[in-house]
Amino acid sequence: MLGNVCFSFFIFKSTAQEAQVSGKLIDGETNTPLGFVQVAIFEPGNTSSPITYSDTDEEGNFLLQIKPGTYVLRAFFIGYKDFEINPLKVEGPKDLGTLSLANENQNLEEVVVTTSKLPVRTTMEGITITPENNLANLGGTLLDILRNTPSISVSEDGAIALRGSTGTNVLINGRNSSLTQNLDQLPASAVEEIRVINNPNARFDAEAEGGVIDIILKKGQELGTHGGLEATYGTRNRMNLGGRINRRTANWNTYAGYNYRDWKDVGNRRSTRVLFDEEETLRQNTSNSRRNAGHNLNYGADYYFGNNVLSYEGVFQSSLDRQTNTLFAEIDRPGLVSEAANYVRRNNETESDDGLDNALIFEHNFKDKGHLLRATASHSYRNQFKTQNISIFNGTLDPQPENQTGRERAFTDEVRNIS
Repeated sequence: MLGNVCFSFFIFKSTAQEAQVSGKLIDGETNTPLGFVQVAIFEPGNTSSPITYSDTDEEGNFLLQIKPGTYVLRAFFIGYKDFEINPLKVEGPKDLGTLSLANENQNLEEVVVTTSKLPVRTTMEGITITPENNLANLGGTLLDILRNTPSISVSEDGAIALRGSTGTNVLINGRNSSLTQNLDQLPASAVEEIRVINNPNARFDAEAEGGVIDIILKKGQELGTHGGLEATYGTRNRMNLGGRINRRTANWNTYAGYNYRDWKDVGNRRSTRVLFDEEETLRQNTSNSRRNAGHNLNYGADYYFGNNVLSYEGVFQSSLDRQTNTLFAEIDRPGLVSEAANYVRRNNETESDDGLDNALIFEHNFKDKGHLLRATASHSYRNQFKTQNISIFNGTLDPQPENQTGRERAFTDEVRNIS
């Protein structure tokens, strides 16, 4: 638990004069307001990446901010036909009045909505989680979010299962990545949303039959220049610092985000085992201290031309984990000299973890709705180096250098490349 948490957030913004686009959505048959409908504004000829978007409130009202120009406005809601205004000419404040959505006249299965610990919205493929909508995620990692997500379980060693299936495919920005092997190094503040796909379609690998968890990192796509800073601080000098910036013009979008996380943990465990037949008692006391510090940087650029988008995305991750585990063992048995049987085992472990993802993506949007051509070239690199220095102290419970009776050393060096 964090104590004495301080949180600060600064926004700076530089844009041309923007105008308000407002309106109200209702059911075309019953004239009742439609709440939580997604309304988005696109560039003409590019309906895959919205310039800005919002959801209607409970009364069906929406309000969007955008620079004067000519655009396409679309509204989406399950059970209704997509609504579109094309062209949408914005010269100043524009009230579209009351807009009606036509029913699809399809019989939908019953939907049961239950409360959850995270802001979750249901999609046709599964669910989507937006971490930044929950203050409890401040200072946490991606694994902390997943542990509180419906239908997802996370084991002690970080293995992820969706609906109990271990064949879950975890992606970053829609791609396989070696960085998914160490998700506790990815700060929650760097995540835009998490898409949980229960029944993957043909665009995913065959190995994704157990489901897909797609982690979308923040990049920012709003017109103008935007940025933000955030910080958390807690007990044991735990801290999380982050910042991001993006610049969007008519044809270009560039962005970068950085996070630094320094986390400290201490623990202690005691156990007693009694063997009645042998009248032996084993008492063990284990103390643990750990410090993990890591850097996370994601960056990229998008170029929009006609119905095409050419994008570059990069993610760099580096962390250093240090921990010390000390086991004190005391044995009592009739006829046994206790001090001779006692021992201490201390393990000093250091692990460095560095990773780099790069991807070049081309997308072409066809005139026919729902048709998209996407080509991706990507490479993912990860290097883990781990050392262990184990000191053994037999016949004593005092782990001083002069009492050391043995030593063990080990190291592992693992490199992964995914293309």
